[in-house]
Amino acid sequence: MKAKRVWTGWMVVIFVLSLVFAVSCAKEGLRDTPDKPGSPGDEMAKEGAGAEGQTDAEMAKLREQLAKEIAEMSAKELRKQVETEKVFFAFDSAKLTQASKVALLRKAGYMMEKAPEIKLLIEGHCDERGSVEYNLALGQRRAESAKDYLVKAGVDSDRIRTVSYGKERPVDPAHNEDAWSQNRRDEFIIE
Repeated sequence: MKAKRVWTGWMVVIFVLSLVFAVSCAKEGLRDTPDKPGSPGDEMAKEGAGAEGQTDAEMAKLREQLAKEIAEMSAKELRKQVETEKVFFAFDSAKLTQASKVALLRKAGYMMEKAPEIKLLIEGHCDERGSVEYNLALGQRRAESAKDYLVKAGVDSDRIRTVSYGKERPVDPAHNEDAWSQNRRDEFIIE
């Protein structure tokens, strides 16, 4: 009888320790790890903090600066930039960063001033972590976030389509934070 109680006691201890270990591993797996310097995620972490508190005056100044930049670039250069400049996201987020907003304002300026006839397809992408269903939904939220910002900037919503590819089209197939930060993105296709 005494041996049975000791055995039961050890089983409870092992169960509790296993539970603690499983919970700590789960939390660790959900935590966003810091990106290495120079990666898009690193810029997002630095710039994302102040992006929400941007004043109307700062936004107007930024729009003015981008309008000058657009005026100086040829339509061909702008078109190439619209298609190649990606918008990156933090882990498990569809929130736009300051750098993302600048890129989207540049795209909006091109669409309204240089190419009012074009349409844009926004592709939402994710890194490999998470289920297929979850990443498809997150990719769609990312694409919709970019679309909403372009519409707020003045682009007609009928000119923008969105699609999510989730984790199915990685830019970098490696299994590390550098690759994941490159894969959490929106891409833009002129139609």
